[in-house]
Amino acid sequence: MSVQGVASWYATGPDGAHAAAGPPLRIGAWRGSTALVTGRAGTATVALDDWCACSGRIIDLSDETFAAVCGELARGLCRVSVVIQ
Repeated sequence: MSVQGVASWYATGPDGAHAAAGPPLRIGAWRGSTALVTGRAGTATVALDDWCACSGRIIDLSDETFAAVCGELARGLCRVSVVIQ
């Protein structure tokens, strides 16, 4: 499955390859799956291990992953493509 939309970020600990799935990604057995997230600054693989009540957004990325995929955390939001693997 591939979805495009807006990502946000949240603060995490040192192992930051985690993400919270928004409503468009919570289909079937999504929890525990991995996803390839691509944004304006790069691509990262994340574990979908939580859910978010992120209205209008498709995924909540760890701060580390958001910086790698979207650039500066100060951006707050960015458009991404998410492919569940």
